[in-house]
Amino acid sequence: MKNEKRLRVAFIYGGVSPEHEISVITGVQAMAAAKGEFDVIPLYVAKSGELYTGEALKDIGTYSKLSLIPKLAKHAGLPEKSSQAVIPLAEPKPFSAKETPFDVLFPCFHGGVGEGGWIQGIAEAQGIPMVGTGLTGAVIGMDKVAMKHAFAAAGIPQASYLWFYRQEWQEKKNPLLKTITGKFSFPLFVKPSRGGSSIGTTMATDKESLIRAIDLAAALDTRVVVEEGIENAREFNISVMGNAGSTLETSVVEEVFHGQSDFLGFEEKYLTGGKTKGMAGTDRQIPAEVSGDVAKKIADIAKQVFRLFDCGGLVRIDFLAKGKQVYCVEINTIPGSLSFYIWDKSGYTYPELIKRLVDLATIRDAENRKTARSFASNVLEDAATSLGSKLGKKLSG
Repeated sequence: MKNEKRLRVAFIYGGVSPEHEISVITGVQAMAAAKGEFDVIPLYVAKSGELYTGEALKDIGTYSKLSLIPKLAKHAGLPEKSSQAVIPLAEPKPFSAKETPFDVLFPCFHGGVGEGGWIQGIAEAQGIPMVGTGLTGAVIGMDKVAMKHAFAAAGIPQASYLWFYRQEWQEKKNPLLKTITGKFSFPLFVKPSRGGSSIGTTMATDKESLIRAIDLAAALDTRVVVEEGIENAREFNISVMGNAGSTLETSVVEEVFHGQSDFLGFEEKYLTGGKTKGMAGTDRQIPAEVSGDVAKKIADIAKQVFRLFDCGGLVRIDFLAKGKQVYCVEINTIPGSLSFYIWDKSGYTYPELIKRLVDLATIRDAENRKTARSFASNVLEDAATSLGSKLGKKLSG
């Protein structure tokens, strides 16, 4: 039997982001799950923005001292359409390959420009098959202000909120505090608009803690979101997989717990159960003990959000529920650990999940190629004739 050519999948992760280390964990986990099915190419984006590739990057131990990575890996350039390859910018010894070709790009970024549109824009502009959500969903999903306005326009239930610019906070602190405390009741949740992994997210229980929370969020972004808390609510997550416009799959619902803290923050998400487990180390129950009605509401709203943001691959969508009332909190277009631990309880092993995501990327790429990217028109010819005629008259006059 003739062996089929294995697809070469380039996993890109790290990046200029407060969630850099979490992205590394997700990337290394995904590469380990993919190695049985695909030829795996690591593409690590350092905190400086420089790109590296090489076999050593598949080992989580390589990242224990980030300063040594330039000695262990080769400098790489951005993906190019012409050869659909990573073109090395420099060739430190002992590496000598002139390029690293691949078939599919697999982003594993969290936060920063990586999850928020940078690599998605490059892939779309260059026509490179890419796993996951494209530029539109990446940009809106990363910005909580834009996300919440989209939710509101679509009638998706969510907690009451307001937002403002850092400059407004610096210049109009007292009026803003008066507006917030007059509009909402404590507890309040304060978040940087373009943040993830709960970095910079704080629960405020009084005016003093509210000021500290806003100062922290404003240090991390130019826009700040303040949400009214929903007391005694349960926290649920669900993952949706597919390509918007086609049949979608939903995972089982998981319930996450916040232990001794007031909410599920960065430390409980990522620093429990072992630092290399990523989101898989969080205290959770899968599947959640939840009524069928609430689970259906969560799944239906999640699929609505997936379609609204034109998502692809998989996402995780977070919810709060109090009784039978469900509130959508946010969408994560590249969830921590790719939510493999939820799909593991939904019929997919991690290697099967990776394969399904690559298959979805190739299907979406084929669909995208059906879209006309040019339009035959003589507008410029007519404009040149018209402008040339007017210019000639002016010069002759």
